[in-house]
Amino acid sequence: MELGRSSSSGGGSVTLTWSQPTERVNGSPLTDDDISGYTIRYRSSSNVSFNTIFVENCRSNSCTYKVEDLSNPSEYDFQVAAVDSVGLHSEFVSAEN
Repeated sequence: MELGRSSSSGGGSVTLTWSQPTERVNGSPLTDDDISGYTIRYRSSSNVSFNTIFVENCRSNSCTYKVEDLSNPSEYDFQVAAVDSVGLHSEFVSAEN
């Protein structure tokens, strides 16, 4: 799974885009029905703890989510992980600035 990011021209928000994973960490297949959603976590570069958002209803090859009300979007770290139907998370993937 890859995670991309783009900031709005007016600042204050970041749109994250990622592709749905097709296999689990152990290599077994992962289908649409296996994924219950995605956990997005983000923090400003000066913070230790993350803010967390759970995103449901993304059943496509390209998922997007807009994080708003950020004081300086370029100063934030973003990560996303898939969550399967039994609640297991994949490894978190970081977005490049």
